[in-house]
Amino acid sequence: MLPTKRNLIITKKNLQLAKRGFDLMDKKYRKLQREYARQKNIVKLLLCQLKERLRHAEMLNKTAYDELGELQFNAIAHFLHDETQDMPSYNLWESTASLDDAFFAWREAREAQKKLTIAETAAKQVSIQMLKAKKRASALEHVTIPRLEASLKYTSDHLEERERDELTRARIAMLQNMSAATDAQ
Repeated sequence: MLPTKRNLIITKKNLQLAKRGFDLMDKKYRKLQREYARQKNIVKLLLCQLKERLRHAEMLNKTAYDELGELQFNAIAHFLHDETQDMPSYNLWESTASLDDAFFAWREAREAQKKLTIAETAAKQVSIQMLKAKKRASALEHVTIPRLEASLKYTSDHLEERERDELTRARIAMLQNMSAATDAQ
């Protein structure tokens, strides 16, 4: 880049924009950190709820097994884990209330698992965005801003040197004119 006043002004403007961009990316990174911590807390809470619901469903499953017996329970137990069923589709005369309770407990456990998966995915997305923001802020801080500062220093130094040279030439020319004028008199 040629060291001109125009390029100096452009470099100053770009440096200001880079510093502002760094501040914005740093704020975004800190905000994403807070969001990630919040998402992780939600995941922990949902994981505890899922474990509780699974224990409850397993307990109801065991109760239904004890009440119905192995053969009868095994004949209709596949309905408990069928994800397509919202309501029990087995024969109500061959079942008990504990089997119905187990069915609905497993359905609640599946819903809790879905919520947990959604929360984990959201936390992962926030983590990815956080890493991107950190990478961009780091690139601005360690690459772009120092490069622009060096360019700004080079350009301003070069322009100052050129200005000193012009000032020196002007003084020499003025002194020569003055000496020529005094010689002419």
